[in-house]
Amino acid sequence: MEYSEILISFFVGLIVGILGTFFGTRMVDKARERDEHKKERKKFKEALKIMPNLLKEMKQDLSDNQDGCMQFIVLRTLTSNFNSTKMYFIYAENDHPNIYAHLNILEKYGFIHDITFTDTPMYQFEFKFVNYLMKTKIELT
Repeated sequence: MEYSEILISFFVGLIVGILGTFFGTRMVDKARERDEHKKERKKFKEALKIMPNLLKEMKQDLSDNQDGCMQFIVLRTLTSNFNSTKMYFIYAENDHPNIYAHLNILEKYGFIHDITFTDTPMYQFEFKFVNYLMKTKIELT
């Protein structure tokens, strides 16, 4: 066997190995993304079963949202005082008796984040959660 044939075989093998690794890794990454999306979707469906009223109100607020607001606060009642120059959605404890338990679930699932910096509980919606809300028809129980 000549050196040129050995060199050609080596480079062909090298290219095949590199391409195989590249495409194999790419396929595994896509499979992981699909699995992750399925897990996120399952978490959202679980949350929907637990708190349909809260999620319906959040969806309504976000649907009517013209200012791009992605944050909300929790007050005892809708008539409670809260002064801010920033826009927030408001959810009331008296409208949603288990709201803090529900928010803990949403936070655990990565759908919201606690951004409280005062005595008033404040949260930030995650974009994936907003997308799930907007794409889902919510039936009240």
